[in-house]
Amino acid sequence: MVKATEYRLNVRFDLTDAGQWETADFLRHLDTKRHGSINRFVIEAVAEKIRLLFTPATRVTLEDLPEPDNAGEGPLMTTKR
Repeated sequence: MVKATEYRLNVRFDLTDAGQWETADFLRHLDTKRHGSINRFVIEAVAEKIRLLFTPATRVTLEDLPEPDNAGEGPLMTTKR
């Protein structure tokens, strides 16, 4: 059971995609003594990317971001254009 103070998210990598394979391989071989846990590293990396994208000086909208190769697939892709 997940504590009320936790939010859990599973991340899947498509290992047939070279970029995703590289990312998964990087995380698989992450030096956790140097960088802490993989979980902490991912959270900090995502938080930094969000700060870079959404600070007032560099703010972008979702429309400014490129479409992923699999746009429109899956249950969460319900935006209308």
